[in-house]
Amino acid sequence: MARLILHPAGTPAWNMGADEALWQLSPEPVLRLYSWGLPCLSLGYFQKISEISPSDRPCVRRITGGGLVDHTRDFTFTLTLPSGHRLARMTAPESYATIHEGVAQALGSCGLTATLAACCAPEKSIACFQAASKYDLLLHGAKIGGGAQKRGKTGLLHQGSLLTPLPLPAHFAEELSRSVGRLFGQSLNVSALTPAESAFAQNAADSRYGTVEWTQRF
Repeated sequence: MARLILHPAGTPAWNMGADEALWQLSPEPVLRLYSWGLPCLSLGYFQKISEISPSDRPCVRRITGGGLVDHTRDFTFTLTLPSGHRLARMTAPESYATIHEGVAQALGSCGLTATLAACCAPEKSIACFQAASKYDLLLHGAKIGGGAQKRGKTGLLHQGSLLTPLPLPAHFAEELSRSVGRLFGQSLNVSALTPAESAFAQNAADSRYGTVEWTQRF
């Protein structure tokens, strides 16, 4: 059984804790769609806090890599896959391409013709949406979607963000669920965090993601 979890707006720390909980504990593939309770920034795991301009918005550090993401008006989603799943066994480039092709199909169903970047942008940026990496999602040549991954014994964690010129239509979530279901090879069943996952998420939010020590570790 593959799971679809639809979460209301959460705090930055809790959102990161919930993603990790699903990656560590769920034996089934999961698509999690969620939003942010307040405008915030998320740092890639290895980014230096000193590189970030002062901001009046809170900041949280992800466990995945990648660049700085502004969560003011983006659409965020997470995929977690157990270690035995075919997507988790792919190389990182293969899995990025496969997942983003699925997202592109969902965007296409909403009238947005997105393509995958053939190569990296010539100039790097600390901000995720300022420079495209290979297999990022493009619309009219501009980056509108990216993702970051972490792998471990439990499988694959893929955190994704979409920032389109116009708000995505309400049925995009349904289209993305269908597209991801095809990637999983099975339909998605609406689910919720288990008690163990909820406890893990809250503990991770309180003890790690919500602390200054974690946010400013680099």
